[in-house]
Amino acid sequence: MIDPCVGQGTALQLVTSEAPIRRYGVELDAERARIASANGIETIQGSAFDAVARPESFSLLYLNPPYDSELGAFDNKRMELLFLEHTYRWLAQGGVLLMVIQHKRVQSCVQLLAAHYNQKLAGGKWNHMMDQTHIGYTHWYSPLQNIMPSVSELVPSHLSGMGVAIEGGVEAAFRDAALPTFDSLNRQRSFIDVFPTGTGPIEFSFSAGQPWIVLTEGNAFSAGKNDRPIWVDIDWDRAPVGRASGTITIKGAQPVEGAHGCGACGPCESAPSTAQRVTLTAIKASEEQVREASGAFGGLVGSIAIAAEDATVNVPTGNMHWEKIPDYGGGRSAMEVFPVTAATALPPSPAPRLEYPVYFARAGKYQVDLVTGPTLDAFPGRALAVALSIDEQEPQIVKVFGPSTQHGETLLGQQFYENTSNNARIMHFQQSVDVPGKRTLKITMVDPTVVVQKIIIHDTDLPYSYFGPLESTLNQVAPGRTSQLPGRDW
Repeated sequence: MIDPCVGQGTALQLVTSEAPIRRYGVELDAERARIASANGIETIQGSAFDAVARPESFSLLYLNPPYDSELGAFDNKRMELLFLEHTYRWLAQGGVLLMVIQHKRVQSCVQLLAAHYNQKLAGGKWNHMMDQTHIGYTHWYSPLQNIMPSVSELVPSHLSGMGVAIEGGVEAAFRDAALPTFDSLNRQRSFIDVFPTGTGPIEFSFSAGQPWIVLTEGNAFSAGKNDRPIWVDIDWDRAPVGRASGTITIKGAQPVEGAHGCGACGPCESAPSTAQRVTLTAIKASEEQVREASGAFGGLVGSIAIAAEDATVNVPTGNMHWEKIPDYGGGRSAMEVFPVTAATALPPSPAPRLEYPVYFARAGKYQVDLVTGPTLDAFPGRALAVALSIDEQEPQIVKVFGPSTQHGETLLGQQFYENTSNNARIMHFQQSVDVPGKRTLKITMVDPTVVVQKIIIHDTDLPYSYFGPLESTLNQVAPGRTSQLPGRDW
């Protein structure tokens, strides 16, 4: 792949992380070109307009051109269009163009690509194929003309100041805030994002109020190069058993009129330092809880999310069995019963099942959500049902195509529309746990063609999330390890 405006190569490395490909770049600035080369990118130092490549020689073109115009006497074109005109022929048929430009510059670039498809591709064989409007769809029918969606442009303030946002928060916290709860079984890692509220950089300091809170400043992972995350870990060796409260203090300037933060005229006395406090709660499991939870999914707080493929027991019945479908849905895979023509098996008839060890820290009622594929009623007359139970409790059967749901779930029904849009259907179960501890959750086939992607267990309402909670791993806790979140690559 190639990036004609490669800079230091940071974006190209992120886009192609771990991909087995050769990376090429062009960079005008000599120092940035040197850094890109040092980062393993075969880089030409010079103007992209002087670079020549064979047509259709790259499988991916990453194009993030300058947001500027030519500097000529007249008829100056935008750089976004000029870079695209010069480089798009380098892209192989079936290749991917990833172009990072402002929304208001899309129209001219799209016209160029459509004209190439109509008039150049295959000698003009497919002329007029791209004449149909393609921007501005709001329903099935095409609009009369391309209509760019409306956007709002935010202009950062010139005021100098510090903003703070916490993981899970939807807005910046200009008052005291609280991080999500930590527990020693889940070993969560969290973060606090400190960012400038204006256009200039900020200076800030941070400190922990308790010795078992570990803070580390990281590199920006958002759009703002001056943003800084503070990673929050718990040293469980030093944390007390049970529930403990802690505080983190962040000191920096608050936005004040007249404090422009330019640095040219020395420190701005009108931007006084102020302290922002972030609280947290950490729960350390007792030795008994650690033993009980070992080898099971689940922690002391929060929901439990399990990938369907992570079943520890897969019990077949005759030639019927659950089988993994790799790379399906919103996670790693899904599980489905084969053969898909298997007969319906209502409990207590034997049927293939999946088993998952789950640690429930609290007794009470739990909702179990099965995230499944949006299967249609491929076998008319069947309910497309599945059974779920805990330990030896009576299985609860939930049907997709029941009397009250049939109309909405079938083709072109409202629920069918939502299911196919999300590539997921959620089936809800209610289960009870009388005593805290390790239990076995069982998913048993009733009808084939139910494709299970994920299991989510919770006893409180979940915040909205397209993908749902992060998937858990089996608890295998070694006492004294600094907190890490298994499976999350930050």
